[in-house]
Amino acid sequence: MTEEKIVEKLPEILKGKHGRYFLCERDNDVAIYSKDFPREDARCFEVFYIRKIDGKKAAESFNKRFGASYDVDAAPDIKEKYPSDEDFGSLAWTYGNFDMAKKKFNLLQDEIIMKKKDI
Repeated sequence: MTEEKIVEKLPEILKGKHGRYFLCERDNDVAIYSKDFPREDARCFEVFYIRKIDGKKAAESFNKRFGASYDVDAAPDIKEKYPSDEDFGSLAWTYGNFDMAKKKFNLLQDEIIMKKKDI
């Protein structure tokens, strides 16, 4: 019998180094988050492939990097990762309005469906 893996999903609201992000839409491995700025009229949308990383290795790396003592055994097996700055342009994109973000979201979903058919 295969042991079920614990997956830590991206939260609906998260705080990043560039502000707060709010989940607008998600389907499988594609998401749209809105990014709010201090000015209410300035908002953008980030569309991206949701990447998954080994949660236990991430915890070990965190401990080494910061001299922390995070309980690696308590870490999830798999952790979803918000894109890094370097991912934008290849795995993530930013749009100034929701309609453009939604179009990209749909394209990414179609790509995933086509790749699954090729397997």
